[in-house]
Amino acid sequence: MSTTPHLSLPIIDNQARAARDTNSALRLLDALIQLSVKDRDLAAPPASPAMGDRYLIAASPTGAWMGKEGAVTVYVGSWVFFTPEEGWHVWVDDENITIAFDGTTWTSTAVDLSNLNASNLTSGTVPAEALPAPTSTTFGGVKSLAATSHKFLTSIGTDGIPVAAQPAASDITGLAASATTDTTNAANISSGVLDVARIPVLPSQTVIVSSGDLTALTSPQQAQISTGVVVTTTDGNRWVYSGSGSKTLEASYVQLADITPDWTAISGKPSFATSATTDTTNASNISSGTLAAARGGAGTISGLLKANGSGVVSAATAGTDYLTPSGSGASLTSLNATNLSSGTVADARLSANVPLKNATVSITGAYTFNANLSFGSGFGFIGAWSFSINEYWLAFNSGNYRGGFTFDPNNRLLTIYAADADGTDRNNIEIKTGGSTGTLAAYIKANGTFGFQKNITLEEVASTPADPTSGTQTRIYMKGDKVVFQFNDAGTVRYKYLDMTGTGVTWVHSTTAP
Repeated sequence: MSTTPHLSLPIIDNQARAARDTNSALRLLDALIQLSVKDRDLAAPPASPAMGDRYLIAASPTGAWMGKEGAVTVYVGSWVFFTPEEGWHVWVDDENITIAFDGTTWTSTAVDLSNLNASNLTSGTVPAEALPAPTSTTFGGVKSLAATSHKFLTSIGTDGIPVAAQPAASDITGLAASATTDTTNAANISSGVLDVARIPVLPSQTVIVSSGDLTALTSPQQAQISTGVVVTTTDGNRWVYSGSGSKTLEASYVQLADITPDWTAISGKPSFATSATTDTTNASNISSGTLAAARGGAGTISGLLKANGSGVVSAATAGTDYLTPSGSGASLTSLNATNLSSGTVADARLSANVPLKNATVSITGAYTFNANLSFGSGFGFIGAWSFSINEYWLAFNSGNYRGGFTFDPNNRLLTIYAADADGTDRNNIEIKTGGSTGTLAAYIKANGTFGFQKNITLEEVASTPADPTSGTQTRIYMKGDKVVFQFNDAGTVRYKYLDMTGTGVTWVHSTTAP
């Protein structure tokens, strides 16, 4: 016997009309009771449906489903369609949700908790477990903590559990310093004076007074000393014997305060001279005034004094007890010139090696000058001279005219010049052989003319000179048997040269050095 695909309802095999009507009713019940569909997103029939497959037809259907949007269809060899009624519920297999028909559309019956707004909570209490764990920026859910005496909350853990701790003294304001300092230790009492009434009564009222320090205690005094006995020493300190150890050692005692009064702290005291508090039995403490002669012993002594090894002072005799300067001073040795603080040493007393400012001086040997030099009408150099300044120069002045030369070591530039005193009108510069009255060899005129009175000799160079400056320099030199003119033509170095051998007079033009 056959059955329906979903509810397994029995199908009557007799094909009489009554049987056919009954079977149709069974198939209808089987299709719609406990309704579920495989999918609700298809708009066209699947290619190979199984008997009893049910679908909720999506929008804009095509094929055999055309015009059946929103209908429930079941495959029973062909597609059978059912128009939903308001209130129908359908389980969607591929989404695992239940949807319902509201008379117009199918909507989900599930509650969506993803967009809840906490501001809509108007009653009840959210348990801490339902809140997120606290973070450094989020308060989150805080769990309860049992009350604990003498503690306060210090933090809330990330699990929402509060943390409590006892406060430190530094966390509490208004406490006195003694609240955080152990004043049961007397060493921590750093200011003020303890009232005598606060000092406990000593076990013994016996007081021993030493004639000096503890080592000066006599044997009878030491016999009287027992635990708690006070010993006073001449330095004003009081010592309480501990009960053990030598009675002449400080280590065996507890030292009390110095009872010697501070003179500066006593009010209403009489005025005394400085010597009342200064030991003037020590002569080094006498810092002003002059001792009267009458206080120096019998008699009065004037003039220079002398003392013997016994401290007796008497008048000193010139020539016997001390020297009197006289004569040429030839016997004076090891004199230090730095002790001359006034006066002027005469020129005649200076060594011949010391140049005089306003006299004719001849300097020979090697000298280094670190400042400007100025010379009069005539001078000469013998030996080696050097000038240690940024620009080295020598200047020659004669009335309204001057001349000289400068050397710039940074740029390796030597300049020879002649000019008026104001430097504006440069005159001729001549180079002569054989001295100032010798033969003129070369000259430079004020108009820039440069000339030679004698021949010019070109010495042969070993290698081609460096390229001249473009457009402003020409080099003339001799290399091998050739006289060469070298010129920088806007970056291209050109060479024009003449071979001096033979009788040829043809100039060669090239960009390659000969």
